[in-house]
Amino acid sequence: MDFKNSIEKFIEIFNRSNLSISKFASLIDKDRRTITSWIDRVSNVEISNDIKTKICKEFRYPEYIWEDACSGDEFLKSITSIPQKEVRIIDEDYKGRLQYIIEHEKNRRFVIQAQFPGPMYRDSAVRKVYKTTNSSEIEEL
Repeated sequence: MDFKNSIEKFIEIFNRSNLSISKFASLIDKDRRTITSWIDRVSNVEISNDIKTKICKEFRYPEYIWEDACSGDEFLKSITSIPQKEVRIIDEDYKGRLQYIIEHEKNRRFVIQAQFPGPMYRDSAVRKVYKTTNSSEIEEL
């Protein structure tokens, strides 16, 4: 399919988002009637630059998808492919954290204190769960 104008590109982005009209409208600060008129192609008004910027920001699309030169397969590739630069940065961050944990566990047990109510890493911060002293009333029984 050839995406000639911003309305056709908008419709494709909306269809790929799998969001309801209400949710999509709230993301870009428009009312449902406007979104519906664009989807049903009732309105031929070009989408404003403000809305284009919000869509790119929310879905992390590059700004050049709205240019006339970006159409067809190039447009689909731009909205479906993940930039390799971002993937590499995430992968390096994960690898770095894992290496940090492994280095600290060589010498001693390393406990990462999680934020409440998240799970803890390996060990528990609370050592004594049960009361260790007995009362005289319990001993009599």
